[in-house]
Amino acid sequence: MTLRLELRVPSDPLRRADPAPVTLVLTNAGPAPLVVNRRMAPGYVDSVSREVYFDVDGEYGKRKYERELPAPSDFVLLEAGAQLVAEIDLLGWYRLRAAGSYRVRAHYQCREELVEPPPGAFVGVVDSAPVTIVVT
Repeated sequence: MTLRLELRVPSDPLRRADPAPVTLVLTNAGPAPLVVNRRMAPGYVDSVSREVYFDVDGEYGKRKYERELPAPSDFVLLEAGAQLVAEIDLLGWYRLRAAGSYRVRAHYQCREELVEPPPGAFVGVVDSAPVTIVVT
């Protein structure tokens, strides 16, 4: 696979009452440029408009939101070796109901049902390695 997704989480416990930023790094690890959606907007696996979603192994509440579909200007050429970096408030989107340790995995998907990406766009899902977070 030519795209790689890394999920970076703070080493300190995340507090449910505070913002909990995590960092996603999307890297073109292949030899050729790829078209990707730079918006990197979070949502849920069943959301209509999102590029990023997470698997969290605990019960959580979902955030209600409405978002425009990506515009043509959201699709960019990611050169070989280049990266896109996004910071997402994980607990703002995945409101965990209890303190504890959780296994989390991020996913990036360029293609949405209602949007036809430009020619050369990456099609598929890129998964990060799972990480463990501690929530207080």
